[in-house]
Amino acid sequence: MKLKKGYSRIVLLIGNYAIKIAKPKYGRRCNIGELHYSQLFPNSELFNKHLYTMICPVLFSFFNCWVIVMPRCKEYTGGYETDAFNTLSDNIRRHRIPAELLMQNIGWWNNKLVCFDYYQ
Repeated sequence: MKLKKGYSRIVLLIGNYAIKIAKPKYGRRCNIGELHYSQLFPNSELFNKHLYTMICPVLFSFFNCWVIVMPRCKEYTGGYETDAFNTLSDNIRRHRIPAELLMQNIGWWNNKLVCFDYYQ
């Protein structure tokens, strides 16, 4: 188990899961945003299935989105100049997804490079 502390959330990395616990000021808003991407975009005609794979999905939400559970991604070690990273970066910018594209915020999930917004 690993414990990570960010500006708006505390993240527990346990086995194959990342559990994000919201801090009082902005954390719940971040959790709601990630849940929104997981629930609405895969079924929206405005966005295709490719967009859904840009953000790591939320598997469960508890306590009115104060806690969310996501799959734990495998570490990305490719760097900023790879085709996979450039494709992810271009798509995130094109669709105006509020994701922080730092090396520690991206990884492999389901054989696709995604943003997960927790530090491994």
